[in-house]
Amino acid sequence: MEIKTTLAKASLTRVDKRDPYKLFHKVDLKGLRATVPEFDWDSYLKIAGLARLDTFNVTEPEFYKEPARQIQSNSLDDIKTYLRWHVAKAAAPLLSSG
Repeated sequence: MEIKTTLAKASLTRVDKRDPYKLFHKVDLKGLRATVPEFDWDSYLKIAGLARLDTFNVTEPEFYKEPARQIQSNSLDDIKTYLRWHVAKAAAPLLSSG
């Protein structure tokens, strides 16, 4: 729950999300890499089939930085638990009711 709460605090509020100026942070690939240097953007974009993109909108720069901080400050077991919860939540609608 701590990870989820911290990520939520790093997100824009509902009111702030209504302001297009707070959601528009156009960057090139170098700027994207600088936003979260710990993340392998090149591999991610290649796997996602987006390697040819060169312009990005980092809608919430502070939110993008927070997962890297969470990885540094939480145990591997806590991160695994958080990720398992998300997988279970995403798969729940696919389960049978009986």
